[in-house]
Amino acid sequence: MTVQLLHLSDLHFGGLVVTDAMDMKALTSIYKSGGDPSNTPAGRAAVDALKAGNDIILMPSDLDGAYNGLLRAAKSGEITNDELNFRVLKVLRAKASLGLHKARLVDLDSISEQVAKPADIALAQEIADAAVTLVRDNGQALTSLSAELQRRHGTSAVRDPYDIAEEPGEGVFVLILTDDMRGDSGRVFEREIRQRIPDAKIMFVDNRIAAQMTETVVNAASKAKAVIVAAYAVPSAGKMVKVQGVVKNSVALVGDSGSLMDRLLATAGKKTAMVAMGNPYLAGDFPAVQTYICTFSNSPTSETAAVKVLFGEIPFRGKLPITLPNIAARGTGLDHRAIAQGRVGQPTSSAAAK
Repeated sequence: MTVQLLHLSDLHFGGLVVTDAMDMKALTSIYKSGGDPSNTPAGRAAVDALKAGNDIILMPSDLDGAYNGLLRAAKSGEITNDELNFRVLKVLRAKASLGLHKARLVDLDSISEQVAKPADIALAQEIADAAVTLVRDNGQALTSLSAELQRRHGTSAVRDPYDIAEEPGEGVFVLILTDDMRGDSGRVFEREIRQRIPDAKIMFVDNRIAAQMTETVVNAASKAKAVIVAAYAVPSAGKMVKVQGVVKNSVALVGDSGSLMDRLLATAGKKTAMVAMGNPYLAGDFPAVQTYICTFSNSPTSETAAVKVLFGEIPFRGKLPITLPNIAARGTGLDHRAIAQGRVGQPTSSAAAK
């Protein structure tokens, strides 16, 4: 198999390229101390990062080691003067474009006037709305949610006065899976749901109580007409979880939370819409999921956008920027309106078929 490597110039990108944190264990475990004490792991990693196309080395595990490694590479010719000057000029131009060559300090008193302007918030919401991607759709879960909202707001057929009243939670059940149910994750999502379905049954669960809550969650899901799972598996530095007594880093639904999700899908998979609020790869652990949505973010604007598409208030417009192994190809983005046209499961982007 031949692997073709692309240089950043091939992508025609002229902006700054910044590494991720260079002190991450995934990197430091690769660059280890060798026989030459003058060539530190941080120095070697910094040189390789710059040669790979990065302009700025972020958070090296050893600042002095990274600096000396780059200096040594420049003196030896491993990094040419032309290459080094090109990178430095890019950084200087970026700084100049922001006026940092004239004023490097921030006026703290003006932050409230510059941050969170209404126009900026509106733009952020617009971006979040456009990003939400429908990866899988069985034609049932989203249709049930839209119908439930229409019924609540009087746009469906008039109910008979002798109809049996629906118990709270029997319409829509929402499970919010978070790293810590005491945190902020899911609060905006909950508020947006309540504004549309005031009597929706909503549960917050994290890995500490998932085992104890499994039967309660499965029972609630089995009674509901439609189920929403908002899964907050958000990549973050230093996030550690304990699985079977072993502490490890993870951006998945692990341990009891994962088992709970498996049980829920086995019981109510056809009427369940799963929303990945952060990590789009979650579906790889739950191949049985039939309706799968990605927001690529857990920001409040993404929480709002997710609820809007769930209830059919705005269309799905996102496309997968990556491939989800055994789930969907890069470029996939379904249009729920295609259900009515008999095109269930067909991507709206030709890139998805490649």
